Amino acid sequence: MKSDEVKQVQDIYRMSIPALFDALLKESEDCIYFKDMKCRFVYVSHRHAQKFGVSKLDEIVGKTDFDFFTEEHARQAYDDEQEILRSGKPLINETEKETWADGHITWVTSTKIPLHLNSGKLVGILGISRDITREKLALDKLEDSERRLREKNRILQIDYDNARRVQSALIPGESQPCSFLKYSVLYNPLEAVGGDVMSFPMGQSGDFLALLGDVCGHGISAALYTLLVKHVADQAVIDHVDRLEDAMEQVQKDIADLIRPNYVTMVAARIRNKDGKYVLEVAHAGHPDILHYHKDSGKVDVIRLKPQDAIGFATGRERHGECFDLAIGDRLLFYTDGVVETVNECAEEFELDRLIEAFTAELETPVEEMAAGINKRVRAFRGKAPRMDDVTLLAVEITGDV
Repeated sequence: MKSDEVKQVQDIYRMSIPALFDALLKESEDCIYFKDMKCRFVYVSHRHAQKFGVSKLDEIVGKTDFDFFTEEHARQAYDDEQEILRSGKPLINETEKETWADGHITWVTSTKIPLHLNSGKLVGILGISRDITREKLALDKLEDSERRLREKNRILQIDYDNARRVQSALIPGESQPCSFLKYSVLYNPLEAVGGDVMSFPMGQSGDFLALLGDVCGHGISAALYTLLVKHVADQAVIDHVDRLEDAMEQVQKDIADLIRPNYVTMVAARIRNKDGKYVLEVAHAGHPDILHYHKDSGKVDVIRLKPQDAIGFATGRERHGECFDLAIGDRLLFYTDGVVETVNECAEEFELDRLIEAFTAELETPVEEMAAGINKRVRAFRGKAPRMDDVTLLAVEITGDV
């Protein structure tokens, strides 16, 4: 646009200023108002008049905020405006809470500037306010929800810490001295609390009893189930120490309805010196097989346990106990499926063959260090891949009576 055309348009707008001003006051959704030096209304926009519930300008002119708002808001607005008139500094985009005489509350963003004539004389205040009540209430609701969520998270963290302390005090439980064997335990939950059960029920003098289980799931719910399973299973093993398959059936009867839809895999083992011969008695409920190192042959075998239902399933299949001969120098490895199901960065599972290799490789280390050594190899296999499950290992060596 050429300069003369620009000047022509400017002249048109300059001559139309009163009309433009009236259009602004009539059509604007913001509340626009002018006040004198005593903070009395001199002129307001249509939206402002509607907000005050009046239809004529004369009903507002000469009045102040004290005529429409409570003392709380009117006094604050008056003090702010007097400070603007005194200092000459505007108030820009300030959030204000408006408390009305009838008790309702609104929120606005307010801009107030000192108003001068062409002569420079200060004559009052020009104010523009925009209603943000809906946005403010939505923000308050969001902040309240976030506050309640933070409080729930705080309580949840307390519960989580309490569950961790209780579980760590009870699992894997107190060690059980035995004159003819040594063992090591590695209990490594996925989170602060885990779903694996490791326990040593106090059986008949001279026998070694061990209980290893895996509750389906993770987190606090699984951790709570582990404590239930441990309590019930420990007592069942003690009550049925001569028939561990009956112990598994007793656990099924006592907790199956309580843990559904979850389930538990479990193995109960008893190792004893029977007339100078060492025997492993075992019963299980859907638990992984056991690794057995034969000292005499130097070989590692897999003790293939008969198929059995996990606790929580009831197919009517009869449970069986099994017995295996052991010799001095033999070692056993019990584990949860979190070991063989560990996945590496290439999405490969550790699987049983690698566990046999790890077990074999650790035969030269003392059995007291064996569980930790095998777990170190599992971690090395996993690399930077995330852990997916709890890991529990129990390594046992028959040393003979000492």
